[in-house]
Amino acid sequence: MTIMANQAEQLARIGCNIEIPANTGYLANQVENIIRIASSRGAHVTVHAGRYLPNQLEHFARIGRDKVTIVL
Repeated sequence: MTIMANQAEQLARIGCNIEIPANTGYLANQVENIIRIASSRGAHVTVHAGRYLPNQLEHFARIGRDKVTIVL
């Protein structure tokens, strides 16, 4: 079961670590928001690279820095 992006954002606000598999269907801007929220709370986000372009992945890394893991 995949949860909606806004529900993932709410979990990020609580401060939990989040893993975003390739099959979620989240748009790049939704993933960016989740990363921004989670990293501001000290949480970690893991993004599976499957459906995102290389420049989007680089942008995720720039936003989250050491709070983001990208699974190639």
